[in-house]
Amino acid sequence: MTQCPHCHATLGANAKFCSGCGKPVSGLSFSSNNLNKFRPAQLTDTSTLSTKVQSKIKNEHPLRENINRPNALSLEAIRHTLFVMPEHFSNALHEILELFGVEAAGVICSANGSCVVDRCQQAIREAKTDDIQYVCIIGNWHDVPPLNIPNDFGLNDGDDFCQSDAFFGAREPFNSEDPFTAIPDLPVGRIPVADRDIVQRVLGRDPEISPSNNSFQFGVTAQCWEAASKEIVSSLPNLDANAPHEILPEDVGTLPKSALISSPQWTELDFRRVAGAGPIDPFGLIYFNVHGGADEPQWVGEGEEGGYVQIFEPGTVVDFNSAFLVSEACYGGALSYDSPSIVEHFFTNGGHSFVGSSTIAYGASSTPISAADLIAKHYLLGLYKGLTNGEALKLAKMEALSDDPLTLEYGFKTALSFNLFGAPWQTFIRASSPNISSTSVYSRPTSGSLLNRVRSNMQSSTLDRGTTINKIRDEYRARLPPRNRQFMVQSSDLLQKLREFKDFSLIMEKVSKCGARLDELKLDFVSAGNTLGYRLICPVHPSKRSKSMLILIADGNGRLTKTLVTKGTI
Repeated sequence: MTQCPHCHATLGANAKFCSGCGKPVSGLSFSSNNLNKFRPAQLTDTSTLSTKVQSKIKNEHPLRENINRPNALSLEAIRHTLFVMPEHFSNALHEILELFGVEAAGVICSANGSCVVDRCQQAIREAKTDDIQYVCIIGNWHDVPPLNIPNDFGLNDGDDFCQSDAFFGAREPFNSEDPFTAIPDLPVGRIPVADRDIVQRVLGRDPEISPSNNSFQFGVTAQCWEAASKEIVSSLPNLDANAPHEILPEDVGTLPKSALISSPQWTELDFRRVAGAGPIDPFGLIYFNVHGGADEPQWVGEGEEGGYVQIFEPGTVVDFNSAFLVSEACYGGALSYDSPSIVEHFFTNGGHSFVGSSTIAYGASSTPISAADLIAKHYLLGLYKGLTNGEALKLAKMEALSDDPLTLEYGFKTALSFNLFGAPWQTFIRASSPNISSTSVYSRPTSGSLLNRVRSNMQSSTLDRGTTINKIRDEYRARLPPRNRQFMVQSSDLLQKLREFKDFSLIMEKVSKCGARLDELKLDFVSAGNTLGYRLICPVHPSKRSKSMLILIADGNGRLTKTLVTKGTI
C-alpha cells in the first residue's frame, strides 16, 4: 500500500491528496521549509495543456471544451489560495485546477467532517509571506463545519453560537476580548455545494462589470424597514433616474430594473410571478432586507403594524443568472436545515456570490442604519470600488464594529455571523479597468470613513488592497474605546429613570407599539470611553411567543439616537 510522504497515512489507489493531513501526494508540505520552496505552475491556457489532459477533457466531458476559465488575475489568485474541502471532493478540485492550468497554494481535506480551522491557521502562520492570500472552502456545514463561537454577548436572543467561516483565514484563534478578531487576516469564501459543475462554474467565470453600469437588479424589503432599505439602495452608483422604483404587484407584469418592492404588499406568489425567471442582466446585484427563521428556509415580510407574509423561498427564482445577493435576514446565510437552504438553492440555480448571516441579525428600523444594514451597504459599495469579494466583506465588518461603542455587542455578533459564499478573490468591477476614482464610480457621496480611506489609498499602485484593509483594521482596534461600565437599571427604578429621558414620550410610544409591558423591559447603562448612554431592550409582541426584540439606544441625556430590531420571524 502507498503511504503519504508527510504523515505516512495509507493512500488510496488514485489519491491525489492525503486524507490524513490533506497535503498533495506530489510533495507540498505545510512545514515552513517545504512550503517556502513550493512554487505553483506557470499560468497556461487550454492550448498549452498536455495532449493527455485535452484528450481526457474531450472524451469524458465533451461539452467542457468551451467552458469559462478564470481571467489572469483570478488564476494568479488561485495560485495563492488555500482550499478546504471534504475528502471526497479532492479529486474533483484537482481536475478543475488541471483544466484551468494552475495549481493552488495548498489543499486541506476534512476527512470525517471534523473542524479544520486549527490546521488552516497553522498553514497560514507557517507559509512564506504572500504564499497564501485567500482561503476558499468547498462544501456545506456538514462537509466542512464553521467555527462555533459561543454567543456570550449578553443579548439573550436565543442563539447559542455564531457560525463563522472567518477563522479559516485567521493567523490566531478567536479572542472574545478583541472584537476585531471577527475580521479574518485573509479573505475567506465558501462555495456551499460540493458539486463539480457548480464549483467549476463559480471559479471559472469572472464578473468584469463595467464601472459605469447600473448593476442593481431589484431589492425586497419588509415595509417596516423601508427607510433603512432606501438609504442602502440609494447609495449605489449609476442607478436609473428616480431609483429605487416603488411599485405594486398589480401594476406590473415583469419586475423593472432598480425596483424596491415592499412586503406584505407583495407576497411570495406575487414575487414569483414577476421575478421568478430571475434577473435580466448577468452578475446583477440583488438585495433583501426581510425576516428569516431558524426552522425553515424561507424569508418573510412585515408591515408597519405587524402582519407577516412569506415573500421568498427556495424555488421562488429559478435562475439567478450569476447574481450577487446580499441578505439581512436572520439565518439568511444558514445551511443547517432539513431541506436545501436558500444559499444552497441559490448556487444550484446559477447564483455566483452570496452574503448572509448564520444567526439572528440586527438592523435599524429607520435611519441611522446599523449592524446588518452596514454590512449590506458597505459590502456593495466595496464591490463597486473594485475590492475583491472577501475584502469588501472585511471592510463592511469593520464598519459594523466601529459604528457605535454603545452597540458594540451587536456589531461584534454581526461581524461574526455574516459569511461570504463564493470565490473570495473575485472582483465585481472589470478587472482590466484602471484604479477607479471616486468621481467615476460614485454618483453620490458616501459617509463611510473606512471606505473613503481605502478608496484614497488604492490610488497608489504600491499599496496592496488586502494589506491596506488589515492596516486600517489594526488602527481601529487600537482606537476602539474600552468598555468601562455596564449595569442594569433595577426594574423598580426603570420607569422613574425613563421619565428623566428627554425623549421619554417618544420612547414610550415605541414601547407601546411593539406590545411590550414595563415589567418585560430591560434598561442598561453603558459607558465606553467618554461615550455614555442607555439601551432599552423590548420584546416584540411577547404574547405571541416572538423572539423578536426592539433595542432603543439613547445618549446620556435620554435622547433617542438609534433603534435596532432583530430580523427573525415569530
